[in-house]
Amino acid sequence: MVRYHLNHKMVDWEDDGTYIFTNPKLGKADQQLIKVNKIPPVKGTVWVGSSGTTAEHSFKLLGLKKSAFLASAEAVCEHLHVTESDVWLNVLPRFHVGGLSIEARSHVSGCLVVQHKEPHFDIKLFCKAIEQFKVTMTSLVPTQVYEIVKNNVIAPKTLRVLLVGGGHLSDYLYQQAISLGWPVVLTYGMTELCSQIATSRLEDIFKPERPKAYLLNHIEAKTDDKDYLYIKSKALFFKKIIFKKETVELSGPESDWYKTNDMVHLEKDDVLKFIGRGSSMYKISGELVNLAQLNRLLSNILHEEGFTSSASLKTSPHLKYGHQVNLVVEGVENLSAGQKLKEKFNSQVAKFEAIKNIYFVKKINTNAMGKVLEDIWG
Repeated sequence: MVRYHLNHKMVDWEDDGTYIFTNPKLGKADQQLIKVNKIPPVKGTVWVGSSGTTAEHSFKLLGLKKSAFLASAEAVCEHLHVTESDVWLNVLPRFHVGGLSIEARSHVSGCLVVQHKEPHFDIKLFCKAIEQFKVTMTSLVPTQVYEIVKNNVIAPKTLRVLLVGGGHLSDYLYQQAISLGWPVVLTYGMTELCSQIATSRLEDIFKPERPKAYLLNHIEAKTDDKDYLYIKSKALFFKKIIFKKETVELSGPESDWYKTNDMVHLEKDDVLKFIGRGSSMYKISGELVNLAQLNRLLSNILHEEGFTSSASLKTSPHLKYGHQVNLVVEGVENLSAGQKLKEKFNSQVAKFEAIKNIYFVKKINTNAMGKVLEDIWG
């Protein structure tokens, strides 16, 4: 039986209480680290486990003030014209900023939130819930949009906004989703800013070309000479706790302008164009290679070719060239399929960007939102 909660809040957005949310799959040793290390007693704070993709630490918590969540929520609701007449279906994890931010938007707008309680995403149950509760808005990650396209599911008529974040949605999936009637709105954000930073506009829904993302009104942004993004906002986190195996580190933004690890282009009319993460840039044969961009190309090819297994690109050190690009495929070893994918990819990139080796793994490591971790090997 499918279970739902209607307006069941995880957080009282008006009190001075402190809340801590972590992935339920967090190991016992990591859970113990939280217990033995005191969390700074700051009133009206939500501590959220970050969904970052690096493997340099065990895990981290970000301290976000409730006022920061609400500042972000007000900006999102204004951008998307959210009102008390809307119904928002949430299928994202509630221990993640993606799920919690939906509750904050409900608090400022008065809209109803339908919390889907199924442990795994099921496209049939998802659509049934939209129809049953006359849902107008929902949020998904690209892996869930893939399920929509793969099953050729027509969008329910009541839905006016399908927010897609938590990673890059390939051009192929975007085109297929809107052709099925899904009102896709693309968004770029991060836990450090209580979710959304830049989001496409309602008037661009169903346009065939990929829509641009516009900075929300709580964001001030600038870049340095290397295109790293700096942000100033009322929604910015105030403290970060990094739990390592033997140490615990506390830090916070060094100034009002927070330097992210993302590289972007800021264009006229407050348009933000994502380039990639700093950690995804590598030198190969003296050329700067954007692995995130290459993975977006791979994603398009996977969908166009109907490749059913998950796959991703991973660099490894190379004595002569500095680094080389490798293809990592999840599942049973299938050399012919892997070779076909390699050849298709290599035909569309420069020689120094080409895949050199193919590896098959039991599982590709991802976080709760489906992002591939830097420690990709399963």
